[in-house]
Amino acid sequence: MGAALGKTFHSPMRALKELEASARATSLGLPVPEMLGLTARKISPLKWQMEFWSWWIPDSMTFSLCLRKAGLSPEARHTLLGAVGSSLRACHEKGLVHRDLNARNIIVMRSESGWTTLVVDLDRSSFTPGPLPLGERLRQLKRLYRSLAKEGVIPAVMPPEEYLGLLHSCLGPDYDAQRMSRFLLYSRLAVFWHRLFWR
Repeated sequence: MGAALGKTFHSPMRALKELEASARATSLGLPVPEMLGLTARKISPLKWQMEFWSWWIPDSMTFSLCLRKAGLSPEARHTLLGAVGSSLRACHEKGLVHRDLNARNIIVMRSESGWTTLVVDLDRSSFTPGPLPLGERLRQLKRLYRSLAKEGVIPAVMPPEEYLGLLHSCLGPDYDAQRMSRFLLYSRLAVFWHRLFWR
């Protein structure tokens, strides 16, 4: 359907569900941008054009772009990874299942008081009754790793081992060094496998 629809949708329901997920995330106090609404326009019997509206976030950039930024000290990188991990942990503890967690769907802003991070693009996201099980959290984190590798951040800018710091911040008491070392190896293999078949 994607090739035929392009940037349009076959109905407004998918966008309305994303708006609902964003509203619920905001009400739970999760680090997501506040969505103000959406506009929908029917342009043919099977095509809808929609736009989301949110507050403008000044001085923000994607997680991957920030990591590539020249002049980011090791201390600033460490603090940034901790802030991103804490935001993801908050989302996981409230049961947010993000279907496309990648380096472009994490927005970061730096101020004198530190880093602010937001998780964006809740398309097809859902909520579980309680905290996410470890397997689902690792699925999302593996997807994030793959996106960082696809964008050339890992290993050129961020060594894979540095990703363990983000995992530690995100998983908290569920972090296990041996298991995470295996997880890192599986993530590397997943990137290699993905590159063989994805163009």
